Amino acid sequence: MLGKFRNLRRIELRFDRDCGPPDDPRYEFSETLAFRDRVFRMILQGLDNPSYRATRVDELSIHNLQDMKMETAQSRPGFKTMISQLKALSLSIATEHPGFGVHPHRTRSNLPEIQNFFNNTLPVQWLRPSQNGLTRLALYADTYWGYYPACDLRALRFPCLTDLALGCYTFAHDFQLHWILEHRQTLQSLSLDDCPIMHEIYVPKTSKGSDPLPFDDDQPRLKTDDYVWEYKTRWHHYFTLIRTQLHKLMSFAIGETELDGSTGRTHEIAMTHRSYLGATLAEGRYMRFHDEEYKVAETDPPEDLVVYLDFAAHNAREAERYEEYGEYPDCEEEDQKALDQLMEAVRRRVRNHLVA
Repeated sequence: MLGKFRNLRRIELRFDRDCGPPDDPRYEFSETLAFRDRVFRMILQGLDNPSYRATRVDELSIHNLQDMKMETAQSRPGFKTMISQLKALSLSIATEHPGFGVHPHRTRSNLPEIQNFFNNTLPVQWLRPSQNGLTRLALYADTYWGYYPACDLRALRFPCLTDLALGCYTFAHDFQLHWILEHRQTLQSLSLDDCPIMHEIYVPKTSKGSDPLPFDDDQPRLKTDDYVWEYKTRWHHYFTLIRTQLHKLMSFAIGETELDGSTGRTHEIAMTHRSYLGATLAEGRYMRFHDEEYKVAETDPPEDLVVYLDFAAHNAREAERYEEYGEYPDCEEEDQKALDQLMEAVRRRVRNHLVA
């Protein structure tokens, strides 16, 4: 009975990062969805025991939360009770690899389970019940998310939020940044770990994937037969808005968490080490979204297109596609200058706070 620990304030769960759909005999996982559901249900039962209620628990951290609803645990009344009393919530989301499921030829972000989790389960089951009391929120995933799979946070407001950390979150709309800026009255710390801007988006009409975040009517469209957009807002625009509108910000971090190469860069470790993230301009800060896949933008045109007789038409199409998409955004100096100005404003604010 966890409630017997009267001083218990924080709970941390660490599941295995390998996961897959339930009831698939082709693959075996050490921790199935049913196992994860049962573990979480037992924790909720321990917290919500009528004789020993753990009323002081206000921090929850889950590593490798599978991208599916834990039906039994999350249907318990104790789930919403526990979530609603949290002041700190940290989630690193583990997604199944396409080869583990019934859609082996789809990209990871296009699996229906992942789409439903970010579209529905995450905002409705986890964030909405906790929004009124949260002061610290960290959301990481092992796949890019935000634009696609779509996760629209505009209906959520966190009136007490002071610390926000996002990992692998992708920007392709001004309203995504504006949602962060709407927390200007309270936000003091913002961390963007491997969170690129999608400067070009290409979705063919033949695509059978789920829809990304919808574009506004005035979004520039480059082509009519397929859905191709160019998102012109750059990081120096973001940095300027963050500097001028988040007046209480005393900590800002951006880049990619550097981890031991022997362990690899996993989302769960990145979330754990998020306090070590500095403020640097990573090359991957701009990416392309091409037919349900995220691709690092090319800084230079392709020098060599391997030409064989049978591949001449293919290479011509690739060269034409590169020319159509344009080059990596040429704004290194503007981005660095705006970042320097932002960091100086943050440091000045910290100094003034210490003096006061």
